[in-house]
Amino acid sequence: MLCAAETTNERQCAAGVLLEDTSLSTISFEAFEAERTRDIVNFKDIKEYTSETFGRCVRERRTELGLSVRGLAEKIGMSPVYLSDIERGNRNAPTSSSTKNDYLSKLIAELKLDKDEIPAFYDMAAASNGNYSDISSYLNKNQSCRLALRLANEGDVPDEVWQEFVDRLLELNSSTESEGK
Repeated sequence: MLCAAETTNERQCAAGVLLEDTSLSTISFEAFEAERTRDIVNFKDIKEYTSETFGRCVRERRTELGLSVRGLAEKIGMSPVYLSDIERGNRNAPTSSSTKNDYLSKLIAELKLDKDEIPAFYDMAAASNGNYSDISSYLNKNQSCRLALRLANEGDVPDEVWQEFVDRLLELNSSTESEGK
């Protein structure tokens, strides 16, 4: 698909985004899409979360993707008012267990989150609503995990130690995956 240039200083592409560069008479849709998505917020780059972080990031990604509140809400089966309230920080992020609709999974798909952004997305949602829905069932059934977290909390374990632990878990997961092949 090509986006044809108009004679004015601005031209509009099929995606509805105004482009000011008229030095090209046409650009490929792929080139347009690459340029348009170049500056999209990456959820994993956000390190500090507040109760409003989730909604702000959802709003930013939604607008960067050219979606309206109504459009995104319709795609995920949510009320536009509810989504708008989440984005403005007036309501907490939805929880996977709060409804038969798994809004978080639907948002992940519609906001086109990369695999490496998903843990941060869940962490932002948890900062908003206090519920780590993606790991709560694992915590509930694994006493050693809960104990480790409590001991780490009591001892104020530094981030470097946690990173070493995470690296070791990643090693174990990759060796388990390669053995299964």
